[in-house]
Amino acid sequence: MLQQSSPTDLHGNLTSVEHWSRVYRERPARQAWAPRYYEDRLISHWLCEALRRCRAETALEVGAGDSVWLPYLAKQAGLRFVAGLDYSEAGCQRLERQMAQYNVRGEVHCVDLFEAEPEQIGRFDFVYSLGLVEHFPDLDHVLRRLRAFVAPGGMLLCEVPNLCSIHGLAMRLWQPELMAKHVCLSRRRLMRAFSRVGLEQVEGWHAGAFSLAVVAWEHYPRWPGLARKAVPRLRRFQERVLDPLLRWLDVRRGLPGVAPYLFVCGTAPRASG
Repeated sequence: MLQQSSPTDLHGNLTSVEHWSRVYRERPARQAWAPRYYEDRLISHWLCEALRRCRAETALEVGAGDSVWLPYLAKQAGLRFVAGLDYSEAGCQRLERQMAQYNVRGEVHCVDLFEAEPEQIGRFDFVYSLGLVEHFPDLDHVLRRLRAFVAPGGMLLCEVPNLCSIHGLAMRLWQPELMAKHVCLSRRRLMRAFSRVGLEQVEGWHAGAFSLAVVAWEHYPRWPGLARKAVPRLRRFQERVLDPLLRWLDVRRGLPGVAPYLFVCGTAPRASG
């Protein structure tokens, strides 16, 4: 494992190592994970679809601390080699345990995204992030770094929470401190940024019908006393009522105002000659 470098907030990150390490430490350990809930099945569908389209054999997840997706995709898509990159030591340790549990061949790099060199990490057929780029006001800056890890002809895919929606409104009202760590990205804005950094065949789409899970209700609530009572009830309603309904509907694309996720992907040009 690589050693952690200088803090990414020097590059405009609205979050910090301390924030993510706290999130990872507070998250319960996960055993024998598979996509069960609607949101997980939705993300699984679009990730596997992208892997199928680009015929990837290698994949890199950026912001991979405690990721269940990297070992899951390695098995599901039959990837030859995978790697994860994150700057939180706590997150990287949990990712290593996940990969060992699933007997997945790969590497975990505990290093700042902006300090990592493509020659050191490698160039991959498929590079993806799940909830990363919306923490950077300078979108082009972070996308150029992600693009550097994509092999010629490979694909970059970014998923972000659709905060230009009812979910973003809920976050602004309930947890303004957490909302301040995010940039509200529209599909057009993210697609244009993909094109500006030299990616081709850029596509973007809103995914899903609705979600209560996309808002992290437990973190930085405006009213902590109310949160202690309300959030457990909200989670029970989500699991017992809303999730079965959403899984039955199985909506994979969505409308901008209510869809919980936004996906954008693009392809790196092949080397000339």
